[in-house]
Formats: sequence, C-alpha cells, structure tokens
Amino acid sequence: MFRQKGFLKPNRWWFLLGLAGLTGACNNGNQTTSSLAAACSTADLTAQYLVTESGQTLCFDANGLNITCPSSTGNYYGQDGNYTGRANHFGLCSNNQVTLDYNTGLMWEKAYHGQANYSTASAYCDGLDLGGYADWRLPGIKELVTLADFSGSVDDTSSTSPSNPYLDTQYFDIAYDTALSSLTGTHVVQMMGQTWSATVRPDLSTSNYFYNFLDGHLKSNLNSVTTATAMYRCVRGDSAGVTNSLTDNGDQTVSDSKTGLVWQKANATESTGDYQFTWTAAMNYCESLTLASHTDWRLPNVKELASILDYTNQSYSIDTTVFTSTYTTNTGPFFWTGTTDEEAPKYAYYVCFGHCWDYLLTSDVHGPGAIRSDPKYDNGNLPTSLGDQKDLVQANNYVRCVR
Repeated sequence: MFRQKGFLKPNRWWFLLGLAGLTGACNNGNQTTSSLAAACSTADLTAQYLVTESGQTLCFDANGLNITCPSSTGNYYGQDGNYTGRANHFGLCSNNQVTLDYNTGLMWEKAYHGQANYSTASAYCDGLDLGGYADWRLPGIKELVTLADFSGSVDDTSSTSPSNPYLDTQYFDIAYDTALSSLTGTHVVQMMGQTWSATVRPDLSTSNYFYNFLDGHLKSNLNSVTTATAMYRCVRGDSAGVTNSLTDNGDQTVSDSKTGLVWQKANATESTGDYQFTWTAAMNYCESLTLASHTDWRLPNVKELASILDYTNQSYSIDTTVFTSTYTTNTGPFFWTGTTDEEAPKYAYYVCFGHCWDYLLTSDVHGPGAIRSDPKYDNGNLPTSLGDQKDLVQANNYVRCVR
C-alpha cells in the first residue's frame, strides 16, 4: 500500500494533469473546475474509513533541517516523508458549495463559519439546508481530522490571509477571524483556526474537542460557556463510517478492517526494557521490527495513529479489548508519529493515548486523545514546558508500529 515518496503531493499532481477540459459534477478525482454546478448526489459515496496520507512530502533530520529523503539504508529513514499512502479524493457540487470526500463517504460544507459558541454552532448545522439535504450536523473529532493536511504552518503576524493552512483550500474555505479580540499569551489571529467537533471529552463533559486548521493541533474548548468560541463547518453522512473494526489476530497484532491497517498490539519495548524512544530511535525500531512474520513495519504518520484513538476512554484513549499499553510512572502516554511538525521541524507530532498532561502531571487542559508535538531528542536544553497551558515536554515517547 505504501511506497517511497516523490516531491509532489499526489492530489496536487492529479489536479495539474487533469485540470484542462474537465466539466460536470463531482469529478471522481482530486480535480475540478469552477464550472461545477450540478446537484449533489450520494450515489458514488460509501460510508468507509480510508485513512489518507498526512500531506507531508518533505524529510527532516532530528535537528529540524530539511534533508533529501533518505534511502532505506540512510539516517532518518522511516519518517512520514519516506512513504506515500492514499491520496485525498475530493469533488465539488452544488455550485461549489459542497465538498464530497470519496475516502470517507462524507459530504462537507465547503464554507467555514467564524467564531461562535458550541450551542450556536451545533444549532446552525442542525438547521442547515444545503445541496438538497437537510440532515447536516456538527462533525465528530475523528471526522474533522480526516481533512487535516499536516504540511501546513502558522503564518507570520503580518499575514492578512492563510497562505498554508492545515487544509486543502481547493476544496475547503478558511480565513482569519479578524473579529477576535483580547487574545492572550502566544495566541494571534493567524493561528486561531480552532474548529468545533461534536465529540465530548470523556473526562470533562463541559468540554468538546476541536481541530485547529491554522496550527495543526487537536485540543478542547468549553461547550457551555457562551464566550468560549471556535469556528465551525458542517457535515452530513454516516457518522458510523469513521469508526474502527478491530480484530486481535492472536499473534501480537491487531487488524482494522475499516482502514486496512495492521497494528502492533503492545507498545514497543527496547532490549533494555525501556518503553520510551527518541524520534529517530522510534523510526529505527519500527523499520527493523519483525512481528507475525512481517518485516514491513513502520512508524505511523499522524493521521494513521489518530485513526485508532478511542474518545470514550479517558485513561488510555484506545480500545483496551484488543490493544495493550505499558507506561512508565510519571510520564505522559504520548506516542510518536513519523510526521515532523513543519512549523517547528525540531519537533515531531505525537498523539496522547490518555491524559495530555501539563508539566506538573496534575492537569489535562487539552483532553485525552489530543495531538501536539515534542522535541525529537533531548539536546540537554529542553524547555520545562510548552505553550500557555504549560504542556509536559518529553523527548522520549512511546511507540506503536503499523503496516
């Protein structure tokens, strides 16, 4: 399924090849024209969960330098930029107002809406009539993440419109919300792309998750406070489509028949008994792993790892009937991905499979299952914490390989 990457994103490549002469409704490919105007149809859509690649085509070393993607025998082989997965597959209909996702079977509102509290956002989607359908709703958090493009970056404060959001702007609209005021700490308008989901935190019913399409992080916001606001975008389709169908294979692997991915059942351990790895060591471990007679294991990209999150479980955020996890005392249950944070390439993304602790291990501001990034290794000068919420920093994180 996966192959070594080239230099163009697959969806952009097909768009460039197929742009000329395309007309009609909802083309079955990552290509469209401005003349699409036909009515929307679900005839070609099937509720499914085909995880797409993260969008990252570049490669980086542990110090954040952009490097030529290494060969299988080179240093830093096994990162996200080395592998190409399933490309995005979008189409437009209803006068370019609706976006179809053929990988999930979901139909999305192309437009985005500016800051609103959770109640207002949810009510709007419930009442929306668009594209000939009236069953729109606020998306779940795993549905939102299927749209994420992790080649994005936060714009400079002098920017007046998003130049590289974590979203494909051929098919989805987004802009800064200039109505925001009284931003505190490190927050600026150029990074305030938080977008509501309908998913409630399992440990805090007064908060719902959001995905930020302007800075690439997944966190949470209060759902019952009128002044707690975020952007929103509506969706329609079978919410059960973006779920897992997991099977314990009895050989220390777990298969997901929805995504087609096979996972390591237990998180990795080194020969020394240590469960935590630097980012480079995590890649090396997965690339050298032989498990269940297979040798094609790798470190998952951020969208793949997020696909097995269980947002009903606050302690482990994973299906504990099929997966097992072992964590070291007084650490965050943070799992490495092969995806570098292109905004800060000395860092790589991780997924919290449990509480996303602050540096005191006493508070979880963001919620179990949040997505953040950490330094790729300890250079002897690690910050005590990160961000306004004092996020815990771990240069050594946990690993679960995929194939």
